[in-house]
Amino acid sequence: MKKLFLLIFFGLLFAYAPNVSADPVSDLEKCLRKGSSYSDCYRSEAMRYMELIEKQYEQYGKDAFFDNFKMNNAATNPEKFRRLLNMWKLYTQNYCNLVAYTASSVGDQVEAQNECLYNMTLRQLNETEAIESIKESDTY
Repeated sequence: MKKLFLLIFFGLLFAYAPNVSADPVSDLEKCLRKGSSYSDCYRSEAMRYMELIEKQYEQYGKDAFFDNFKMNNAATNPEKFRRLLNMWKLYTQNYCNLVAYTASSVGDQVEAQNECLYNMTLRQLNETEAIESIKESDTY
């Protein structure tokens, strides 16, 4: 039963992710047309997506819907989502450092790290948008 719930939850998560704030193909194309390298575009888009993620987490911190969301040692919603975001940032940075370290022996370490940051922030942005869509939908 638990597996069925998780399957349904993640199915809804992806079904309701409209991704209106990010169009990765278009965003990268626009950046590249300006003459920037892939590495620079990955980095700049990752930073832009991070700003969107931070704004979304800030909104979650203000939303009474999450009052019953429990997180160890966090009393207020702003604190819960600030900690959650900081944990995700730490994980992302360390994971992308690992990717860059691995790539250093076979390719461009900087581009690998920037591409990783881009992919991780894009994924997180999609997930935050999906949470918002599910929260606001009539089906959940």
